[in-house]
Amino acid sequence: MTNKAFKSIPFVMLLLAITFSCSEKEETIDNQTNIKNNPVIVTGKLHNQGLAYVYEKSLLNQNYDSDSAMNEQIILDGLKFLHSTDEASNTDFFDEVFVSHYNGTEETVLSEPLQIELQKLIDYVDQTITETNENGGQEIFEYSQSIINTPPEHLDEFEKLAWQHAVDVMGYSAQYWYEYYGDWKDETNLKGEFSIVSKGPKKGWWKKFWKKVKKIVVADFSGAASGAISGGLSSGTWEGAGIGALSGGVGASVGAAFRK
Repeated sequence: MTNKAFKSIPFVMLLLAITFSCSEKEETIDNQTNIKNNPVIVTGKLHNQGLAYVYEKSLLNQNYDSDSAMNEQIILDGLKFLHSTDEASNTDFFDEVFVSHYNGTEETVLSEPLQIELQKLIDYVDQTITETNENGGQEIFEYSQSIINTPPEHLDEFEKLAWQHAVDVMGYSAQYWYEYYGDWKDETNLKGEFSIVSKGPKKGWWKKFWKKVKKIVVADFSGAASGAISGGLSSGTWEGAGIGALSGGVGASVGAAFRK
C-alpha cells in the first residue's frame, strides 16, 4: 500500500462515519415524523371498554323509576369512564361532546369530503349487516383492520385521523353489539321496544336485532369521526382528537342503543 493511499484511510473512515451518522439521524427524524403522523389508534378497544363499563354500572341488575333516571345514571357512568382515561385538560369540552352525542345531536363539524368517505363506510355496513348474515360483526371488524392504515389521500391530516378513529370504532362496535345487544336489551326497564317478559330470543328477534345494530354501529363511528374533529380543533393535538373520538363514539353508541 502506498503512503498516499495509507494517509487517505482516515479521511475515508471519517466520511463513512459522517454519512452513517447523517443516515441514522434522518432515519430517527423519519421515525419521529411517522409516529406523529400515524398515531396508534386504540379508540375501538376503549370504546368497547366504555360500553362494558356503562353496562355493568348503569344497567346490570339495576332498576329505575323512570327513563330519565336511567338516562341520568348512564350519562354519569359514561363520564366516569371517560375521566378515567382522559389525559386532556379541557375535560368540560369532552363531557359536552359525550352528552351531545348521547342526546343525538344533529350538528356536524364534518367537511363534505369526510362525509362522503363516511357514507362509503355506511354503505358497507348496510350491505354487511343483514337479516341473513349472522357473522357480520366479525366481517366488519376484519375489514376495518385491513383498511385502517390507508386513509383516503385527499383528506387533510385531521380528517385522515378522524377517518381512522371512525374505522376502528366501526369494527369494534360491530363486534361488541353483535355479541352483547341482547344483554343490553334484557337489562333495560324501558317499555315498548326494549321490554322483555322473559330472557332469551323470541320469534323474529334476529330481524329486529340486525336493524337496530346497523343503526347503532353507524351512529358509533359517525360520532367518533365528529368527536375527533371537534377534539382536534379544540385542542390542536392528536391526543385531543383521540379523546374527542372516544367521547363522541361512546356517547353516540349508548344513546343510539336507547333511541327508538
